[in-house]
Amino acid sequence: MTQTGYFQSAQFLDLLGADGVVSRVDGFLSCQGVTVSEELLLPVMTKLQSFSARRIASSNMLGALDPSATSYASQASGALYIGLTGETGDYLLLLRRELVQTLVWAGNPDRASSLDESGRLRPRASFAAWKKTVRGQSLPWSDVELENAFWCASNCFGCERRTSCTNHKSTFATSQNMML
Repeated sequence: MTQTGYFQSAQFLDLLGADGVVSRVDGFLSCQGVTVSEELLLPVMTKLQSFSARRIASSNMLGALDPSATSYASQASGALYIGLTGETGDYLLLLRRELVQTLVWAGNPDRASSLDESGRLRPRASFAAWKKTVRGQSLPWSDVELENAFWCASNCFGCERRTSCTNHKSTFATSQNMML
């Protein structure tokens, strides 16, 4: 299996709870699952790279990182960036679809109170159910998924050294069995 083949499997996407992955390894771009073009993702990726810690960064609301991300929110609203190398810019970008949620409130939270004719504050008059639809967000990346991403980047794809990527093949096969 090639280096890029490790994360081109359904098990890898399942391991990190992703719907798709865009990767660049040794200048080779590849996509698996539900993705959008790398060109559209570049602004988001640049932001994620800039605030990555341990070569890992995530967001469950890409539109907050780059307003143009709202144009593809139904395909990708969340991303988990995994930097594989510093020198070549190799990376994995795992994507999650939009999770549309309907929040139900006991009355409109924006109108919790009002003023009467004399200017005194009065509580809201109605507690009728008020609904708000939230779009442009994915399920947040859990701490376990972030740790799994770091572990994979460190142990499976640690090809900064490039000394023996064949050793990483057996490590990855073992890690898949251990983590699933």
